[in-house]
Amino acid sequence: MYSFESMAKAFCYCALLIFKFNSCTGVSLDNCGGSNEDKVAEVVRNATNNTFVCSTESQALSLEWRVLYPPNGDWGAGKCPPPQQDGVDTCSGKALFPAFIPKRTVSAHSMMTVNPTQMNNELLVTNSTLVCKVPSSNNEDRCMIDYITPAAGTCNTQFDTSTSPWSLNGTCVITQGNSTLNRYACRWYQGKDGSSEKIGISGWIEMTPNMLPTGTAACFARLDMPTADGRYDYDVRVRPGRQFITTDFIGINVIETPKAPTMTGCSAVDYIAENTTVSCTCRTVNVGQPAGRLVWYRTGVIDPITSSKYGDKSLVLSQTLGRTDHDTQFRCAVNWARDISGENVTVKVGYKPERLNCTLNSKIEVTVAENDTVYFTCEADSRPVASITVVRQGGTEVNSGQSPLTFSLTASCTDTGTYLCSASNVIGQADTSASVKLYVRCSPQSSSTDLPTLNFVSTPVSTQFDVIAFPAVGGTFSFRFFGPGGKCRCSADVPLEDIQLSANCQRQSGLDNTFACAVTVHNVSSSEAEGVYSVRVSNVEGFQDYTFEVKVNDGMDMATVTCPPNYAVAAIGLGVVLALIVIVIVVVLVIFWRRQWIVPWAYQADNSRDRTASKRESSGMDLYLEPIAEPATLDGERGPYDLLNSDDIGQRSVYSEITQQTGREGTATSDATAPYDVLNPADIGQRSVYSEISQRAGKAGVLSVSGTRRKGNK
Repeated sequence: MYSFESMAKAFCYCALLIFKFNSCTGVSLDNCGGSNEDKVAEVVRNATNNTFVCSTESQALSLEWRVLYPPNGDWGAGKCPPPQQDGVDTCSGKALFPAFIPKRTVSAHSMMTVNPTQMNNELLVTNSTLVCKVPSSNNEDRCMIDYITPAAGTCNTQFDTSTSPWSLNGTCVITQGNSTLNRYACRWYQGKDGSSEKIGISGWIEMTPNMLPTGTAACFARLDMPTADGRYDYDVRVRPGRQFITTDFIGINVIETPKAPTMTGCSAVDYIAENTTVSCTCRTVNVGQPAGRLVWYRTGVIDPITSSKYGDKSLVLSQTLGRTDHDTQFRCAVNWARDISGENVTVKVGYKPERLNCTLNSKIEVTVAENDTVYFTCEADSRPVASITVVRQGGTEVNSGQSPLTFSLTASCTDTGTYLCSASNVIGQADTSASVKLYVRCSPQSSSTDLPTLNFVSTPVSTQFDVIAFPAVGGTFSFRFFGPGGKCRCSADVPLEDIQLSANCQRQSGLDNTFACAVTVHNVSSSEAEGVYSVRVSNVEGFQDYTFEVKVNDGMDMATVTCPPNYAVAAIGLGVVLALIVIVIVVVLVIFWRRQWIVPWAYQADNSRDRTASKRESSGMDLYLEPIAEPATLDGERGPYDLLNSDDIGQRSVYSEITQQTGREGTATSDATAPYDVLNPADIGQRSVYSEISQRAGKAGVLSVSGTRRKGNK
């Protein structure tokens, strides 16, 4: 009983035969090379045993042999029914015997032996066809007969490293052979490490030029070189005749795979500056067998950009790279039958920051009010990404970070100024910085509104203070006085009465919102000006009052030091006049002492002259001397000249001369000029030397001086 599997196989086989032969009782010819569409039966010249087998699936069927030859020849070569028992030949009708000898001794197949030596005419084997079929049907198989002389020659193989990719090159030179169908070709077979089993590594390669049978032909093969480690040998099968020719190997037939290379001197992490020459070294410990070479490849380039000699184990890559070469990938490999690659290295080409751009609220210059929000944006074109630092003019860092840097701040009065944006990366610093300007509108302000005390002595004294404001503070300043009593004696336009004050502010160089201000006390004319003052500094946004105290030096003479400037000349002139008067008086007294003026008691005999002189009227006081009854001196007492420490020289004093002169002018009325009036002195509030002498003399009982103010005199 047949199994299901065997039945299925039979069904499939029958289906194939039905498709091809329209029958499930197909036949096939063996020992015919090629495919079913191009099957060839080689009949070797001078060979007696060219045998072909025709098989059938149905052992009960008869088989028939026929020979077809051009143009229309068709010869029956034998009919072979199935044998009744094995071993008994059943074939008959052997019309071409003994050149074609059919035989069927078993039910499974029938054999046909072709013996060209028994042919009278080679036409039967020249361009003819051998057919095996089932009688009275279309079920048949056929092979074209190639009447041949087997090929003979020599072959060699070698590993070729002169071209890429590496290859196995083979050459066969055929010195003999003949084919009525002109079938001249070679096929290579490869063995490894001494194995008897060889595998075909090529198809049939036609010989060129085809000059057989009278000449020679050559067969060339270019095949892939093996890459697996081992020792290789090769045979070539040639036709006609399907003869195997053992090849001679040229060179070393050993394959050894190289070791993967390594790279040094270049990094896939670090950036290099543009237009920098990068150097990388590729090394391997084994270039393989056959010996390979080291090569450098670049992304997007098929061919190597540089290579070593075969057998070299190191190779340096030197490339000058621009910014367009960024992210270029370099690869080192051992160029062999196949590339043995090392690691890839990606070169990062950088450049320092450029085209630095910074804005405030999308502008380069902006004016805002206090507490407004201001948005900063700074960015630069660079590789790698730049670090940006924003610094306010003066050196204060505001913010920093990677490009693009964006931040905001709430504007205050102190934020006015120029902001500088600088950028840098590992390649370098930007050649220039970008600047933006921020103006914050605000009224004047300072860290403190209390100013130092101003101690006025005699020259102007000032104090300085800084003010922050924008726009600029105005040119008009107002003062207020908060001294004793708290009464303000000033206004914005009228100066104070007892003090001269001024204020001014100058913008500090390079700073738009910072002003150096000063308050100056020029003069103080009264100690009542001491006290606390305020000065008002203002701009269009508002004002700020600053307080300070003024003190006057306790030891200074206000009459001489703090006089208003328009009376200074008069005061100096008066002082000079008083000084001259004092000098004149001193001179008169000196002369008086030196001439030893004769006192009245020495001239008592001349009463008429003395009394006339003594009764002279003046507008001041009537001064006269009265003699006493006692002698001019007393025992043990000193006289007037002794008090003066002078001698009587017998001459009239200046005073008596003045009196005499006045008397001669006859000024006896109440408007008469007094002796002192002639000198035109000024009362300086001090006792004269003369009165001091008279007083001291009176105390001694020597001289009595008295005076009365005329009536009508003040």
